[in-house]
Amino acid sequence: MICHYCTREAARKCVSCGLAICSEHGNRYCHVCSGAVFSKDALTGEREEKGYLQCPPRPEMPTIYIDDDGPPECYRCQALARKVCQNCHNLFCLKHGGNKDWCDRCTEGARTATWVMTAIICAIVGLSLLFFLLSQTIAPR
Repeated sequence: MICHYCTREAARKCVSCGLAICSEHGNRYCHVCSGAVFSKDALTGEREEKGYLQCPPRPEMPTIYIDDDGPPECYRCQALARKVCQNCHNLFCLKHGGNKDWCDRCTEGARTATWVMTAIICAIVGLSLLFFLLSQTIAPR
C-alpha cells in the first residue's frame, strides 16, 4: 500500500476518509482529516470517527463606501429605504412595501395581471361554451 500523499510505503489508513497514509502524513487521521470538524463525541468519549472538512476561510470583502448622497432613499418618497424589491430591484420604505418583498407597484402590477389573465381565460371558456351550444342547436339531425 502506497501513501496517498507521497510515494512511500503506507503504514495505515486514515480512520475518517480511508486513504492510505504513511507515518509522516498522519498518525490516526491524515493531515486533511486532522483539521476536520468531527461529529459529537460518543458516550464513551471517543469520536464517532466521522469527520467533516472545514471550509477554507473566506477572503475579506472589499470595503464598500456609500455615496455622499446620504442614506438610501425610497424610490417614491424621500424616506429611508429598508428593503429592495425582489422583482424590479428598487429600494423602498416600509410605507411603499407590497407583498413578499416586492414594492407596492410590482404587487399592484401582479394583481392587475392576475385579474386580466382570469378575465381572458373566462372569456375563452365562455366563447367555447357558446360555440359548443350553438353547434349543438344548429347541427343537422
